[in-house]
Formats: sequence, C-alpha cells, structure tokens
Amino acid sequence: MIMNRAFIVLLNFLFLFTVWTGCEKSHSTQTQTTTLSSFMPLFKQPPAEFNTTPFWVWNDEVTREKIDTQLQEFKSQNINSIMIHCRPGLVTEYLSQEWFDLHKYALDKAKSMDMLLWLYDENGFPSGYGGGHVQREMPESANQAQGLSLETKPSISPKDLASFLVLEKRDNAFEPVNEIPESRKGEFYLIDKVFPTAKERMGGHPYPDLLIPGVTETFIELTMPGYEKHLGSDFGTHIPGIFTDEPHIKPPDRMSVRWTPPCLQNSS
Repeated sequence: MIMNRAFIVLLNFLFLFTVWTGCEKSHSTQTQTTTLSSFMPLFKQPPAEFNTTPFWVWNDEVTREKIDTQLQEFKSQNINSIMIHCRPGLVTEYLSQEWFDLHKYALDKAKSMDMLLWLYDENGFPSGYGGGHVQREMPESANQAQGLSLETKPSISPKDLASFLVLEKRDNAFEPVNEIPESRKGEFYLIDKVFPTAKERMGGHPYPDLLIPGVTETFIELTMPGYEKHLGSDFGTHIPGIFTDEPHIKPPDRMSVRWTPPCLQNSS
C-alpha cells in the first residue's frame, strides 16, 4: 500500500513538472525552468500566473483607500493574483464612470505591486443580466414565462380552463379542452406558465431568458465596452482574463420545464 501511494505521488509530481516546463516554454518573457532544483522552490512561491487567485469581493462602497489596504493585505499573504468580484451590498454604482475609474486605480496599484488583476462580468451572479441593465433595456427578457408546469387531475371544472393549456387524454391521443359547461371526470393534464421571480442576490431583478434573441448581445454591449475603453491596453497581460459565473437556461423552478415563447414563435 505504501509503495502504491509513493508511486502515485511520484506520477503526480512528474505530471506537474511536465506541465510547468511546457508552460514556461510558452512564455518567452520568463526564464525557463527546466531543472528539478530550480523547480522545487516555486512550490513555496509560485509566479503570479500560477498563484492562487481568490475573489476580491466588492460589496460595499469602494474607495481608493480600501483598495490600497486590501491589496496590501493580499500581498502580505503572498497572493499575487486576485479577481474583482462584486456582490450584493455594493454601494458604488455599477458600470458608472466612478466604477471604471476605481478599476483603473486598482489595476495601476496591482501593477505597481507585481500582481495580476482578473475582472468579473457581472454584479452578483449568475452572469448575463448586467446588474439589471439588461432587463431595463429589454423588458421582454424577463417579463415573460420561462417555464411550464404540469398537473394531472382525474376531473376538472370550468375554473381549470384558466390554465395556459388543458389537455384530455382519450385512448392514445391528447385533445385540447377549450370549454366545459360543468365538472367532468377523465384524465386531464393542466399546463401552466411559470414566471421568473426577483432574486435578492441579483439586486432584486429576475434573471433574463438568455434564449431570447438579442439578450446576450445586449449584455455584451452594456458590460464590455467600458472595460475595454479604460483597461483594454492591459488585456492579456496584467489582466489575464474576465471571469463569467454560470450563465444558464434553467427553468424558473425545479417542478417546471424550460420554455421560451419566441423560440416557438419563430419555429417553422
């Protein structure tokens, strides 16, 4: 058992060493590390691009003084790569001029401390709604049903016709029920629309339907140009990338199935 564990540890070590040397060869600006003696110390103090990258949570009023203090705290823990991640509680106006000025200040400060700065594409999570700007620009992205629920009943009454769709199973076929003068027994399937609800963690907004044409384009147009304008010259260098957090097309609740009206309207 001990020999097996030692063999597994050795294989993992050799794998990491191979990955490291391969990555080093792809960065012409860095000194290549190809010997075991030069590789081992890097476990204790890895370069920024291989360093842990924790969330740097912005969830209150962001100031230059807080940026200075918090970056220094990261640096004191040998953390040389951080990711801005705004969360519920944010006071500074999202995507405002002040917002981008603070990002530029944080970037310049990180650069002076030999730190990498990752960006985040949302205010809260999941990504895709632009902190509520998408819903304001495209109300139809969040005010329509995004799911369908199903209820089976052995009998129905006229009030059940308020459902989006009522079907009756007869033999091996389903027939729509459009009117009923009184209660009737049978095998009925009631289908109702399910609408998204506002989420506190999303700033009080419902999540938009990403399948509606134009929603993703609107999100990108509202979110990305400001970062490109103020920070674009450092994309790919001091800013390795932009994090996105689980954009999805899940139904509004666990008891419904996904439904996007425009997709059905545009189908032939």
